[in-house]
Amino acid sequence: MDFLTATVLLAAFIGAWYSLATVLGRRANAEAARRCGACKTVRYLATGTSYLVEMECGWAKYVGVFVQRLPWDNPLNLAASLLARRKPLTIVKVDLEAGLPWWLDMSSRGALGSAERVGRCYVVGRAAPKSLIAELADACERLGAARLVIGGRPALQIYIPSDDCGRAIQISRTIIEILGKYVRK
Repeated sequence: MDFLTATVLLAAFIGAWYSLATVLGRRANAEAARRCGACKTVRYLATGTSYLVEMECGWAKYVGVFVQRLPWDNPLNLAASLLARRKPLTIVKVDLEAGLPWWLDMSSRGALGSAERVGRCYVVGRAAPKSLIAELADACERLGAARLVIGGRPALQIYIPSDDCGRAIQISRTIIEILGKYVRK
């Protein structure tokens, strides 16, 4: 087999893989988006490697969940992701009826600049009670959240190394319950 034939066969293989994996990935991601938890799905967008779901929940004004899975639609990107040990990532954004009076950025992997270590988490720019920060750090470690951002718009952002949308919604509710204990009514 000469170089030109090998190149054409490789291009045909990648093209066929991409086409098939994109169609199958969109179907699988659309199905996962439709059954993403106990809240009512308002709209969703699915691609071959990710999906975004916007939901109506009784406990929040807005709940959006973005799930980035491994890139199954491209064999070269998939191989690179597996070699780099990349994991799926879920980002939950919640806008509450009332704003939160604090701002903080908590990460399990470290932080740029000066950060305070609380448990296994690093906290940057904290403007919240120490007892709240300790409880959130414990919850993030226990629940598996990699990063938590409170303040701004939306009021709450949670980064979870997983592709389980229902579990991400449960983690969000748990963190909102913790925040609810500290918010004045």
